[in-house]
Amino acid sequence: MTRDEDGEVDYIAMMRETMEGWYSRPRRGWHVTDIALCPRQRVFKTIDPLPITDKELNMYSSGRAVHEAVQWLFMSNPGRYEKEKYVEYNDIEGSIDIFDKKKNTPIEFKTLRSSNIDKPKSFQEEQLRYYMAMQNSPIGYMVYQCLMHFGNSPWRRFKVTMTEQERKGQLEKLVREITSLQNAMKAKDPSLARGVYSDKDMKWMCTDCPYLKECEQMRAAGAAA
Repeated sequence: MTRDEDGEVDYIAMMRETMEGWYSRPRRGWHVTDIALCPRQRVFKTIDPLPITDKELNMYSSGRAVHEAVQWLFMSNPGRYEKEKYVEYNDIEGSIDIFDKKKNTPIEFKTLRSSNIDKPKSFQEEQLRYYMAMQNSPIGYMVYQCLMHFGNSPWRRFKVTMTEQERKGQLEKLVREITSLQNAMKAKDPSLARGVYSDKDMKWMCTDCPYLKECEQMRAAGAAA
């Protein structure tokens, strides 16, 4: 059992260690979330795992709490709604936060440490689009809870639509992205995986990334080649 410098049980460290244990387990198969953020960081974490930080623990626990609370509300009507709806395409798996069975509509919920948002985050909308394509749903919704909005309207809802042709193209993109990640994992070479350093909506990941220096060196080497 983990103890602090005074010999007391360190409950926060216990939570970190438990979370590390979960994330260190080999993951079977491939999931949409593997490419939802930064595939290059995903490869780094697999070949060079680092200890979970208190910041990561905070993000996980607060997001998980809101997530489960929202799902609990929807599951008051299990005949219509399904939580963690399983979807699959070409052995690639996904799980939709809430699925409206009556309308064949995926709904993704996200928390936002801000007071407002005027459009969905591009990488989060992309995740929803993958689910829509895998479920063959023409309509989906992104729902945000703005945690720093202390007025009467902390929720934001955005409707996302896709044509049949767009859904087909999204599935093709999903396979390309996962194949690229698979190749990088097999080679144990993060440089083969897509990074997000040129994506203005995702540059925030680079700021806190523990593998930033290695990634920059890879990019510099690639530019010089």
